[in-house]
Amino acid sequence: MERQRSVGRAPRRQESDLAFTTRHGTPIEPRNFQRFWQSRCIKAGLRPITVHKARGTCATLLADLEVPLHRLRLTGNS
Repeated sequence: MERQRSVGRAPRRQESDLAFTTRHGTPIEPRNFQRFWQSRCIKAGLRPITVHKARGTCATLLADLEVPLHRLRLTGNS
């Protein structure tokens, strides 16, 4: 009977310390995120690039703006 009541309900959101999750709070599968990223690049009229290249570009732009090195390390590219 409990199972019948739960049919059609959205699953409960899982608590997580992750910054980015699915709408259910679970980790995002890397390939799914890459597909999402690529579709957003195309929708914005940009040449699709990898998330890794976007992170590197961000670090370069921040360095060009003379952002302190300890802030650049947040991108993972130093």
